[in-house]
Amino acid sequence: MNRSLIIGAVLSFSVGCGTSFSQFCEDQNLCEEGNELDIDACTASFETSAELADLRNCGAEFDEVFDCYAENSRCNDGSYGPDEDTCRGAEQRLQECVQ
Repeated sequence: MNRSLIIGAVLSFSVGCGTSFSQFCEDQNLCEEGNELDIDACTASFETSAELADLRNCGAEFDEVFDCYAENSRCNDGSYGPDEDTCRGAEQRLQECVQ
């Protein structure tokens, strides 16, 4: 699965280390050579995902995933995100919570 799609599906509020969704999306955009519409779509996707997590009482799990992504993402060959296994535990906890 495309790492950008995972990021979009998982992220949404500004939390933890102070990185906001829009800042994360701007950083991703710089790496992946997108445009303003990509930033807007990325931010909207994060906001929706966070709201859905909150509706399922999974806000803390969502925050953990976003913090991990915000702290560990980097540009690697035109793809922005953490190394493959870096946030796996947090992602699994969120997935288990929302199911």
